[in-house]
Amino acid sequence: GRLECFHKGIDVLIDVIKENKWQKRNIEFNLYGNGPHKTIIKKLIQIKDIKNLNLIGFVTDKTQIWKNNHILILPSRMEGQSISLSEALFFKRTVIGTDVGGIREFIEDNVNGFICKYANPSDLDDAMERAWNRRNEWYELGLKAHESWIKKVPSDPADYFKNKILKLI
Repeated sequence: GRLECFHKGIDVLIDVIKENKWQKRNIEFNLYGNGPHKTIIKKLIQIKDIKNLNLIGFVTDKTQIWKNNHILILPSRMEGQSISLSEALFFKRTVIGTDVGGIREFIEDNVNGFICKYANPSDLDDAMERAWNRRNEWYELGLKAHESWIKKVPSDPADYFKNKILKLI
């Protein structure tokens, strides 16, 4: 992932998890990737005295990411079709995310994930709180999210595209 505050909404996530309730809960947040705002993010974590947010850096083995994490949080202000979203769904993880970048193609709010309307602390905290209250269901929600993804993403995209082209001829 790219560590960039404006598009990715990392500053919004930081504003939420700095709150006392998220600092006292038994939860760790991991940020993966590198980017132009890494130094700013480190400084924000330090200034806001956040103890449960870890900057991991770039990881090539996605299996390791999803072996160590249970849910994806996408607080993006703007997004294309998120690669992180596809990776999480492939690894049977549920998602908390803002209503941008095609998230609704795969996630149905409160059914297989959690959608917040806007990338602001209040809306993100609400979605995170709903997810937290259902933390014992994350595995099942991830399976449902994966099923939604599988129905819409062909197992062999090149072959799928080729067959679509051939039907037009």
